[in-house]
Amino acid sequence: MNVKVTIGGQEFDAAPLKLKHIKEINKIVADKQANPKPAGYSNDIEPWIPFMLESLKACDQNVSVELLEDKMTLQEFNDAWTKIMANSSLAGTVQLVAKQESVH
Repeated sequence: MNVKVTIGGQEFDAAPLKLKHIKEINKIVADKQANPKPAGYSNDIEPWIPFMLESLKACDQNVSVELLEDKMTLQEFNDAWTKIMANSSLAGTVQLVAKQESVH
């Protein structure tokens, strides 16, 4: 089942992530836990963009990284990422990443 996400005020469908992407996300999260960044370090969204793009492209091949970078606000990114992760049965990972990034 797809979810609706907003990019630049326009709605797009996003599909659940594939198992290979879920495995990669779990590895990134485990690495972040094993190697926390120093206090004051601002974690970026770069690791998550390819996964979001794959989710969106599964529904619309015209979605590009340029669209995300040029049109999407940080709030839209956070909302979309949360929906995609929950739709992919990774809601706990969303909370873990959010908790970890709020500490740093």
